[in-house]
Amino acid sequence: LLDPNTFIYIFSQPIENGKSSKGTYELINQYDGKYTYRVSKCHRDDFEREHSDFNQFFDNHGAMLFVSLLVETAGELLLSLECKYTTIACYNSLDGQTLSGPLPEIQRITEYCREHSIFHRAVETGGIAYHSPLLAPYEKYLIGQLEK
Repeated sequence: LLDPNTFIYIFSQPIENGKSSKGTYELINQYDGKYTYRVSKCHRDDFEREHSDFNQFFDNHGAMLFVSLLVETAGELLLSLECKYTTIACYNSLDGQTLSGPLPEIQRITEYCREHSIFHRAVETGGIAYHSPLLAPYEKYLIGQLEK
């Protein structure tokens, strides 16, 4: 699909499409005030160094969390904490689920788990809430890439 030197960045403000010594970037989606760019032909660290002035606009809005709870209990927890966009992303075991959603909701769940001595562990995703409704804006783009 994408080579290791191609990745997706999300900004809350548009940046100029173009080429630089550090690669090529192209707007591929605009949805709900977010601008999604495909960055290619460069190393991620080089891009981040070159665009450090844009880091203030980068929206690192998703997160994932493993919780040691039964599926039913995890679902009830999401309801009781009013987590409208967080979902059970992966059923790891009978009593272990991975949750995925917006960072504020995941932080709320993390605090609850800490307060109630529930085993939990953050899943490092680089700010992406995989397997969650937050990825819906990218569905059309990803399907198009798969069809190529």
